[in-house]
Amino acid sequence: MTQVKEICNRFIKDTVTDITISSDGHINETYFIKTRAGYYVCQKMQKGIDTEALKYNYRLYYNALKDFGLLFPKWINCIDGSGFYAVDQNNDKWRMYTYIQGDMYKSPLSKEILYACGQGLAKLHLAFQSIAERPIAVYPHIHDLNYYSDTFEKMISSNDHNKDLRDHVLEEKIYKGAERFLKLRLDRTQIVHGDTKLSNILFSDGEVKAIIDMDTFMNGSLLEDMADLIRSICADTGYIEESTAVTVMSGYLSISSGSLPDEEVGLLLEVTKKICFELGLRYYIDHISHIKVLKEINKNGSLIKAAKYITMALI
Repeated sequence: MTQVKEICNRFIKDTVTDITISSDGHINETYFIKTRAGYYVCQKMQKGIDTEALKYNYRLYYNALKDFGLLFPKWINCIDGSGFYAVDQNNDKWRMYTYIQGDMYKSPLSKEILYACGQGLAKLHLAFQSIAERPIAVYPHIHDLNYYSDTFEKMISSNDHNKDLRDHVLEEKIYKGAERFLKLRLDRTQIVHGDTKLSNILFSDGEVKAIIDMDTFMNGSLLEDMADLIRSICADTGYIEESTAVTVMSGYLSISSGSLPDEEVGLLLEVTKKICFELGLRYYIDHISHIKVLKEINKNGSLIKAAKYITMALI
């Protein structure tokens, strides 16, 4: 951890007393930093990521959120004034930001917390409405079912995959789901978070206090942002609970009744299933691919998750 401590010393003058690596996340190498004065997060950025785009997006959502009442991670400039990124001897870029103390919930959630989730997401979307510039999509294929469907088709037709890992029964479900969910047409011109899973939301006294992990900030669909949150809440049950979707939507509409197009409000369940299907397809692509993108802790973990989410989508 000596290198991490040296990196931290380029951002803060506080004495580092403890460093813990995070086991979560698929992209960056993340460390939780404890100092005598407080807590921080230090990250080594994924190679090849567009750090200038991340910095550009940070400026946009920082100005929108700073006075809106929702907390978010504040990036820290290097002590020498060189900017938000410190570069190590391997030419890897690091950043550091404030750690936000808050409550994290796991499913099952009470109706009150579900309602608060919807309200918190609505506040975030309302704050984003003040942004005049278009964000840069650092991860452009989030919720892009066309892209993943095409990727799957190309892999199968070109034999660019591990043939012995294929599950032909699951692939029949993939073809069925693609035909169904590619028909959905949504407004994707609004600014969204892009990864609104429950673990990215912090609470205080039963209300949403902060929304973290903003690197997926981009133009997209408000409804898909909400659907992804519901997907994460329902993931442990193995099926999409209509009562959960209705309560989250009710909380959202109590704050921002005019944001969603009227014709989309009734599509929430179907769009949530589409989000599940897309995630399942991504896991299946990763399972048969020669190059792994998503983290796999257990053997055949990607295949198990693929089957789980695709089944959730088609119930």
